[in-house]
Amino acid sequence: MENFELRQYQKDALDKLDRELKVKQNVLFVAATGAGKTVTICRMINTYYKETDRRFLILVNKQELIMQFHADLMRKTSIPERELTICCAGLKSKYVDGRVTIATVQSFIGMMDSYPGADLVILDEVHGVTVDGEYGKVLNYLKSKKPHMRILGCTATPYRLGHGMIYGSACIAPEKNLFDDISHRITYQQLRDGGYLVPLHGKVAHADSLTRDLSTVSTSGDYVLNQLGEIMCREVHLTTGREAIQKYCKEFKRVCVFCCTIDHAEKLKKLINEDEPCVTVHSQLSQLERIIALNTWKSGDARICTSVNILAEGFDYPALDCLVFARPTLSARLFVQAIGRVLRTSPGKESGFLLDLTDNTARFGTDIDKIKADIPKRVIEGKEKKDAIWKFCPQCAAECHQALRKCDTCGYEWPAPEIVEAAFVPEMKDVSFEPDPPVVVRPDEIYMSIHTSKNGKKLGKCAFICNRFRFLSVWFCMEDYYNGYAVTAGAKRWKEMGGFDPYPTSCEEFERRAENEFVVPMELIVDINGNYPEVKNIIQHEDTDIGVGEPDVPLFEDDCPF
Repeated sequence: MENFELRQYQKDALDKLDRELKVKQNVLFVAATGAGKTVTICRMINTYYKETDRRFLILVNKQELIMQFHADLMRKTSIPERELTICCAGLKSKYVDGRVTIATVQSFIGMMDSYPGADLVILDEVHGVTVDGEYGKVLNYLKSKKPHMRILGCTATPYRLGHGMIYGSACIAPEKNLFDDISHRITYQQLRDGGYLVPLHGKVAHADSLTRDLSTVSTSGDYVLNQLGEIMCREVHLTTGREAIQKYCKEFKRVCVFCCTIDHAEKLKKLINEDEPCVTVHSQLSQLERIIALNTWKSGDARICTSVNILAEGFDYPALDCLVFARPTLSARLFVQAIGRVLRTSPGKESGFLLDLTDNTARFGTDIDKIKADIPKRVIEGKEKKDAIWKFCPQCAAECHQALRKCDTCGYEWPAPEIVEAAFVPEMKDVSFEPDPPVVVRPDEIYMSIHTSKNGKKLGKCAFICNRFRFLSVWFCMEDYYNGYAVTAGAKRWKEMGGFDPYPTSCEEFERRAENEFVVPMELIVDINGNYPEVKNIIQHEDTDIGVGEPDVPLFEDDCPF
């Protein structure tokens, strides 16, 4: 077992997830790309393995993730190798007898009858999991074995194309969601502020010609790729992309261009090669050709690489400092996953840069932690209401699909759209991919109370009265119900509110002392990017009157994080 220390935010995640798993059957863990999600989960399993006799099942969607989990469990935990089993046909291993089993869902189904059952099931990349289909079959079987089984879902992107959010009711089919809410989240902002990811800035384009062309492309969840490829391979869009790359990406050492088809990647590479060396990476190349192309790019012999799918081609390259979106997409998950490739830290790299030649940024926004994932319209009277993709024939007024060039009713032919052959660099706008900045508020009053959380534990609550926010409070966990980080965080808040040492050890002591020791702060620094506004800093001043009282009615809704 390697001797390494978890980062503080990873320790905080483990504390919170442990509390949630004790009181909830289905727990959702969202961790931004680069947070070290796999390592965090492995450390959790290691703790439970040592302290209990529980069995664990990790379900993934591809064999590469099996190898990653197995390697981390071997290096970063004390679990014996004999207790780690792999069930994956592609790896020629179909064993389920260890206390920790890592499996693809397809292979596990064939071995399900011989599996004794799991106490904790970890669903990696859970945005792809639905209650129907293969995953639903597996989970129902496991629950029949152990009705009190816990499920921990993990993802960086808690939404699914064509469905909406994978928790709660903000989706087209809430009954297909496993989770009521996010139990714990590690955000891009946390990682960036801690120096674990770099800031992201960029330029986005506005090109009316591309918008018009995209209106003719059919959608099946996302854009239909062969139609999208035909559009993006038009000379005007290829040359526009080349001109924009040469103009705005000169200062960057490693540039990756995200294309929509192999033909698109090859044609754009050929065009860029007229200015400077460029390579391409896609599935039709042999393994040797891909290796040579990647090595040429990584060595700096070619600064630019075009790729059809940077998420699946197997390169996660921290030195990448510039990503070019030449592929329009309707998938928020694809957008965020692609952006994650350019956020890794690397020596000499101060920030990442995104050149968006599409409408992706306009569609999804610039706050990575609050991406605008479209929620499909609900099914009404048996028919799903879709966005209008129809036009009317000027000759017979028949309703025709937008992509048709000939009317099915009367045979009228629409004239072919005029294609402007002269390329241009579209109007570009500077953007910064940053969350909303914290705001400063001045509280008027504070109220103290003892709160009972959903798991039956009690903790202290200090609610602030101010004009801007309805939900604004801080929480105090004491040793009579909590331990670890929750108590440490409570002690810090206690001092910030004017409390004296030592920190209370019980709810009774908190309630008695807080009324005498707490003062109304001068200012509160509030983060507004989460589900609830969160008090990040409490700024005190001298000679403040005590402003503690008893509210006439229960104050606020339950925004308790514990």
